[in-house]
Amino acid sequence: MTSPASGHCGAIAAGCLASVISLTALNRLLHAYDAPQTVGDVVRLCQDGKLTSDNFKWLGPRRRSEIEVGLVLAGFG
Repeated sequence: MTSPASGHCGAIAAGCLASVISLTALNRLLHAYDAPQTVGDVVRLCQDGKLTSDNFKWLGPRRRSEIEVGLVLAGFG
């Protein structure tokens, strides 16, 4: 996967989303039991509709929207 915003190719650590989403949203993603390891994992979760409080504790509609917008801002939309 290539990010037009950064010019990077390959696996980009999910923690790199810290520049486009709040630490609160990022921590809710990264501290889950089956946490996404890469930005690509987060994109797939978003596309599959799995960014829910069922899969991520305390991840409500506001944080989910924040993550979706962050992905678009980072060039993954």
